[in-house]
Amino acid sequence: MLLIRAKNFSKQMGDKVLFDNIDFLIHSGDKIGLVGKNGSGKTTLFEEIYNNKDLIENKNLRISYLKQVINEKSNVLEFILDINKPEDWFDQEKNENRKKVEQIAEKLNFDVSLFERPLDSLSGGEKTKAFILKVMLQNPDFLILDEPTNHLDLDGMNYLEDWLNNQFKGAYIIVSHNRNFLNKVTNRIFDIFNKKLTCYQGNYEKYKEEKEKQMQKQLEKYGDYKKDKKRLEKTIQEKKQKKDVIDPKLRKLKEEHKISGLGYHKALDNISKIDKEIEQLKRRKELKATEKPFEDTEKINLQDFEIEKSYNEVLTLRNLKYLTLFKDVNLEIKRGQRVCIMGKNGCGKTTLLKLIINELKPTSGNIEIGKNTKIGYLKQNLDKIDISIWDYLKKECKLVNEQNLRDYLGKFLFRKNDIYKKMSELSGGELTRLELLKLVLNRCNFLLLDEPTNNLDIESIETLESALNSYQGTILFVSHDIKFIKNVGAEVYELGKKGLENKSINNLQ
Repeated sequence: MLLIRAKNFSKQMGDKVLFDNIDFLIHSGDKIGLVGKNGSGKTTLFEEIYNNKDLIENKNLRISYLKQVINEKSNVLEFILDINKPEDWFDQEKNENRKKVEQIAEKLNFDVSLFERPLDSLSGGEKTKAFILKVMLQNPDFLILDEPTNHLDLDGMNYLEDWLNNQFKGAYIIVSHNRNFLNKVTNRIFDIFNKKLTCYQGNYEKYKEEKEKQMQKQLEKYGDYKKDKKRLEKTIQEKKQKKDVIDPKLRKLKEEHKISGLGYHKALDNISKIDKEIEQLKRRKELKATEKPFEDTEKINLQDFEIEKSYNEVLTLRNLKYLTLFKDVNLEIKRGQRVCIMGKNGCGKTTLLKLIINELKPTSGNIEIGKNTKIGYLKQNLDKIDISIWDYLKKECKLVNEQNLRDYLGKFLFRKNDIYKKMSELSGGELTRLELLKLVLNRCNFLLLDEPTNNLDIESIETLESALNSYQGTILFVSHDIKFIKNVGAEVYELGKKGLENKSINNLQ
């Protein structure tokens, strides 16, 4: 059954055109992943699908929308159960729903003691889980999910994946930067690029394969075009040279009366024929014109940046305890290692990083930072302050001269006038790139990264991966993105109340 239809749909925000005559259909049974750069219009498209009745083919369609930014003032349980007035608490259906919510909350690893708290007091992951509980209860025909995996721990992601695949009977469209999750829950991909929307059949992996094939064909076509263009230009030049030789000779013969009227006109016809051939060749060149295809991910090579080697022992944690969050945390990290910390929401992953950088003090236990180790900390929520990229780095990286700073900004994909952008205007990917540049310019040889892929589009994550894979130092990071963890080659530890447990990445999928 057809649920939603867009035909020649366009959308403009101010002077910026987001969509230019795009077409798509959504049927019952569709499990769609929506991909595209930050700023390409993914959330705007969601808003249009939710609010624009002209796109709805089935007028009785029940739609639920899990938004990326959740701003609600009610307490958690009131929000989930749609309780707007005191007498709603005596409604039989709402009380039955409360029992269902409590059962689902346990499976989603959501602490029911949070039900009485204001929604805006919850962490990002807790808010996301509260909204997931709400849409699970609503059980709509069509579901819009905008970054449901942001801040979600592995248990939460696994339950959401199982619910979408095995329990939810409706159709849905989803944005997620978690490629592993996206691959498991989709059977179609909508790709937004350059104001157009292209539909692909299959999951995320099949989409990437198909897009890679198309890219290869476009590159081959562009290569053929360049060869043909060169050949045509050479032929045009040769014909122009031939004409340039004939023309003055003909004028001289005419002036010297050495050519008859008939012969002269025949020679003029030959020149005219050459002109026509040149025009035809020019038109052929224009018809064959092919733009160079855009390659998705630009690379950042951190080998271009000098960092001083630390000693072999970079970090040692012994019997570390913090309040009632965790105890008996033991860990040794050597130079060059990549280590990932996973764990349930609220288990203390960020707290552990703050203990290492001495922002918090442990209840007991020891933290030893190795000799010649310089720590660079990338926090989870980066500040969007009102200062330009250029001024920020000049202030934060005083040892780098201005000419070198321009070169380094270019290597981190900040080019030309980009460097005068305000930090408050930057996307998540741009902010992460900027902070990473600051750390390597300050020669940090031990990076602590707290959920570095949160709020990044997939392209930005792949750029970050390429940067970290070329980094010569040591990395400790928090993440639940399985593909990201695999791609940077990290050893995985799970944090719980009784310390750290070494995990096999293959058992976490």
